[in-house]
Amino acid sequence: MGDIPELAPKYPSLEILISSKADFFFSGWNYGMKVGGDVTPQTLNPYNIDTLVLSESCIHTQKLQKAASMDLLYSDIKKLGVIFDVQDQADQLIADWKARIAKITERKKINSTPPLKVFLYDSGEDKPFTAGKYAMPNAIIEAAGGVNVTGDMPTGWASTSWEFVARSNPDVIILLDYQTENGANALKNFLERHPLMKHTKGVMSERYLTLRYEQITPGPENIKAIEKLADVLMPNYF
Repeated sequence: MGDIPELAPKYPSLEILISSKADFFFSGWNYGMKVGGDVTPQTLNPYNIDTLVLSESCIHTQKLQKAASMDLLYSDIKKLGVIFDVQDQADQLIADWKARIAKITERKKINSTPPLKVFLYDSGEDKPFTAGKYAMPNAIIEAAGGVNVTGDMPTGWASTSWEFVARSNPDVIILLDYQTENGANALKNFLERHPLMKHTKGVMSERYLTLRYEQITPGPENIKAIEKLADVLMPNYF
């Protein structure tokens, strides 16, 4: 982030935030804060540090009824627009994003084939860690014209079984690239060796899409992720 100093490589401590003289903390549960941890809106309030909690992460403290949608992103941007007094810029940004997604929606109407099934592989070998009903990838996959094979899991991010994923037989597999030494290649190689997953459509046809962390967690890069995924799901319509 240029000349902006890094306060912590991962989760900042309460002491670090106080010593930084922060006025405002934009974060989320399991995105910088932990339920019952040292850094929460309640622990920051006595030090006059206001908090905005990432909407998607509220599944950890609230009982949500609706699956994740792009409205989560739009809502956060509108709030940030108010906080920083740039409402017009925020509204224009949202309008531009909606226009880009509307083009994909039009393509979906033209596409006569059933929507393809998508599996997001974050990590894990004994059990795959993936995105459930309340996680942002569920909204991204739906906006791109696909179906999340773990979209019925009543949770955000969680583990499931390889038996379940293989039985769902995904057509496309999203590989999460944490930009480590092996990155998404390690995930791909594991799937191609796995006794169940190697027989699924996505692996056999090598229909993979590699996305970075910031593309599948709530933020502006979600729009590019949707466009990239739509290009994989409906290659003949772009």
